[in-house]
Amino acid sequence: MTEEQENFYRHCSVIVDVLKHLFLQLIDFYLKIQGITFEDFIRKYQHEIYHLCVNMYPCCSCPTGTPKGYRDSTVLHDTQMNILLDKSGAKLPRHNPRSRSSPKCCCPVKTGISVQSLDVSLARVLLITFLVSLPSQERKAIDDRVNIRNNASGHATKGLMGNNEYRSSIDEITHCLLIIARICKKETEIKQMLSDALVKPLNTNIYIQLQANLLQQIEREDRIEKAIEKLKIAIEDLISPKDLNLSLGETFSRPLENKDVYEGHDVQFECEVTRSDFEGKWLKNGIELRKSQNICIEKDGRVRRLDIYGKVYKTGENTLLK
Repeated sequence: MTEEQENFYRHCSVIVDVLKHLFLQLIDFYLKIQGITFEDFIRKYQHEIYHLCVNMYPCCSCPTGTPKGYRDSTVLHDTQMNILLDKSGAKLPRHNPRSRSSPKCCCPVKTGISVQSLDVSLARVLLITFLVSLPSQERKAIDDRVNIRNNASGHATKGLMGNNEYRSSIDEITHCLLIIARICKKETEIKQMLSDALVKPLNTNIYIQLQANLLQQIEREDRIEKAIEKLKIAIEDLISPKDLNLSLGETFSRPLENKDVYEGHDVQFECEVTRSDFEGKWLKNGIELRKSQNICIEKDGRVRRLDIYGKVYKTGENTLLK
C-alpha cells in the first residue's frame, strides 16, 4: 500500500468509523435530556421520517394532499427505513388499506431498536432534522464536517490522498469532532478513537470496504444537502397549527432568557420556536408590542428576535406568545 493510499485509508477510518460512533453518542445524549428511549423517539416522529423516504402520495396520517416540497425531496433509502420499521407485522390501527401509500405506511417501529442500528447518514438526518437546533455550536460542527468531506470526496474514486491535504483535513475533522464530543461529554473517548484510527494496522480488504462505504455516504449526503431545507418546511406543514395543543416546552426549542439592562440602554431578546410558521406576539407587561421606529421585531426561520432601543425601554416583563 502506497503512502497516498494509507492517507486515504486513515482518513476514511475517521470519517466512517469515528464519526458514526460520535453521532450515535450525540443522539443518545439528546434523548437522555428528553427522557425518552430511541424507540419512543422514532415512534414520535414516525410520520415525518416516513416522508423523508416516501413522498409521491400522502399517507394515512397526512391531513390532506401531498405536503408541499415532498415530491423532489427524498432523503432516506428503503434500506434505512427497514432499519427502523417492522414491515412483517400487523399495520397500526390508523392504516387505511385502500390508500395509495407504500407498504411502509403505518408499519410499527421495531421493538427494542437502538441507536447502534443506524448508519452514519441516517444518524445525521435524525440529528439535524429533529434534535440539533439551528443555529448552534454542534450544528455548525456537523455542517463543517460535511464541507470537509465534500472537499475530500474527489479522492474517494481513486482511493488516494496527498500528505499535505491529509494532514490539513485530519486537523479540521478533529476540531469538528471534539466540539461535538465536548457537548455530549465524550471528549476523552473520541480523542482515543482518533488516536487509534491514525495508527491502527493497515488491511487491504478493509481499505477497499472503507472506500466503498465512503462513496455510498457521499452519494446519500449529497442528496440530503439538496433536500434538507425543503424538508424542514414540508415537515412543518404536515400538521396545521390549529390542530396543535403545545405546552411551553414543546413550543420553544430555545426559550427567552432573563436580561438585566440599565434603563435607557438598548436591549435585544431572542428565542427559538419549534415551528417556523409560529407567528407569535411580543408582549410587555401583558401589552402587545408593535414594530416602530424604536422597536424592531424580526423573524428568521424559527428564531424570533425583539430589539428595543434605549429611550423607550422601561422596566417590565417581555414575553413571546403564540
